[in-house]
Amino acid sequence: MIRKSIPQEGLKLIACLSMLIDHAAAIFGFALKWRAIGRLAFPIYCFLLVEGVYHTRSPKKYALRLAFAALISEFAFDFAFYGRCVWQHQNVMVTLFLGFCALEAMKRCPNLPLKLLFALPFAALAEFAGGDYGAKGIMLVVLFALTRRIPHRHLAQVLGIWFVFSPNHAMFLNWME
Repeated sequence: MIRKSIPQEGLKLIACLSMLIDHAAAIFGFALKWRAIGRLAFPIYCFLLVEGVYHTRSPKKYALRLAFAALISEFAFDFAFYGRCVWQHQNVMVTLFLGFCALEAMKRCPNLPLKLLFALPFAALAEFAGGDYGAKGIMLVVLFALTRRIPHRHLAQVLGIWFVFSPNHAMFLNWME
């Protein structure tokens, strides 16, 4: 069987175009269906972040690049969406930076319960700071990290994305009872 996958650069392009469509729709008031296209970007960025963390030779440089991108893009984000600096809502790069920090903390843990415990403060911080996707964003990064080596990981990841972001996931929990 020949496996074909989208190369990393292709995923980045899909995520960038998706995010561009989403932001244009939000700023210029396009129909909601255009914003739905933009929702593809965040899971792709989370996946790429996790792969980057596990393949980087310099976590410090990776962290600095993420922090710098978060700081610089925050001003553009605030002015595009609010017309001024707003401290109650942070852009997605802040969430990705906190996701990176959670992954680095999790790398130092020997077992799953500790990994989850070490990720919790970053999820709380993302929520408290008003980061895009908040704690759910950190949960998605953690999901990709914990499932990256398991068989059929793509199924687990898609189900995880649905569970984390579905407004109707309570129906799923009721069905399991």
